[in-house]
Amino acid sequence: MKGLILKDLYMVWNYCKTVVFVCIIFLASSVFVEGSFFFSVYPMVIAGIIPFTIMVYEEKIKWAPYCQSFPITRKQVVTEKYILSLLCILFAAAVSLCFAVIRAIINSVDI
Repeated sequence: MKGLILKDLYMVWNYCKTVVFVCIIFLASSVFVEGSFFFSVYPMVIAGIIPFTIMVYEEKIKWAPYCQSFPITRKQVVTEKYILSLLCILFAAAVSLCFAVIRAIINSVDI
């Protein structure tokens, strides 16, 4: 299971760099745009879509027949996708929370 998660994290890093970059841009802009909930929620929605993107890449490279040669069950593969989804969303939520704290600090300081 750990190997499957690591494989998918490598795939996220290789194939979804631009998506991660766009999410960071949206979060950074949420600091400067007042009253916009969209900029802080959008990265979490995109982070939830990343595992489906990885699944499309796996279908493209015909991962399923290769995966069946390993001593893992289909249940473990599906569970790993859910764990990846949860990890991506939690990471995006944590980063979004950090940017929200930064925005709160900036707004509380009188300039």
